[in-house]
Amino acid sequence: MKKTFLLFDVDRTLLDFDRSEAAAIKNALRYFGLPVSNAICNRYPEINEKLWEEFEKGTIEKATILYRRFDLLFSEFGITFDSKEFDTYYRADLSKHAFLIPGAKELLLSLRNKGHQIYYVTNGTRGVQYPRLKASGLDQLADGIFLSEEIGYQKPEKAFFDLVFPKIPHFTLAEAIIIGDSLSSDMKGGINVGLDTMWYNPKKVPNRLNIPVTYEVSDFSQIEAILEKLGGKI
Repeated sequence: MKKTFLLFDVDRTLLDFDRSEAAAIKNALRYFGLPVSNAICNRYPEINEKLWEEFEKGTIEKATILYRRFDLLFSEFGITFDSKEFDTYYRADLSKHAFLIPGAKELLLSLRNKGHQIYYVTNGTRGVQYPRLKASGLDQLADGIFLSEEIGYQKPEKAFFDLVFPKIPHFTLAEAIIIGDSLSSDMKGGINVGLDTMWYNPKKVPNRLNIPVTYEVSDFSQIEAILEKLGGKI
C-alpha cells in the first residue's frame, strides 16, 4: 500500500548529529578552559548514548541526562567543573550546528513532489532541535514537527504516537511508515503502535536487538525505491 505519511527521525537520519556533537563538545571544553583531548571527546558520545538509551526505556528523566552525562565524563577524567553550567553552554552551541547528511534535503524534496507528507518525530530537546531544523532548512520541508519534550512522552512509548497521530490530518496507520536510524527508539516505537518500519542503517551494523523491522536500507536511494514500489506516485 502507498505510504502517504512519512514519519522521519531527525538525528543520524537527516542531520549528522555526530558531527554537530563533536563540534559542540570541543567548543564547550575550550570555552571553559578545560582539557580538550581525543579521549575525552570520544568518550562523551558513548556516555551520552547509554543515558539516552535509558531514557528510551523510561528509567531516567531527560532533565537528569543533561547534567548526569557530564558528571560521569568529568569524574572519569578527573575534571572538576559544574556540570549544569557546562551543559547550558554545550546545548546552546549544539543548537548552532546543523549539518545535513548528504542527500537528505534532496530526498525530502523528491518525496514531497511525489505527494508524500513529511513529519519529524524526535526525542531531541526543543532548544536544540528547532534552531537546527531552521538553520538546515529542514523545517520548510515538513508538514509537522513532533518533539517528545512537547508531546510529553518519548519514542518508543506508545503514548508518544497515540498523541501524534490525531494531530496529522486524515492519518491512517496503513498509509504511514516510520523511518529512522534507531532500533530501540524508532523501530521499536513503530512496532509498538503497528506502524511499518524502515531502518536507516548506513553503517550496516548488525541488528543485535533482533527487532523485526519491515525494511532495512543503507542509503537514501533505497528509501525512495521502496516507497516507489509501495505506490510512491500518489
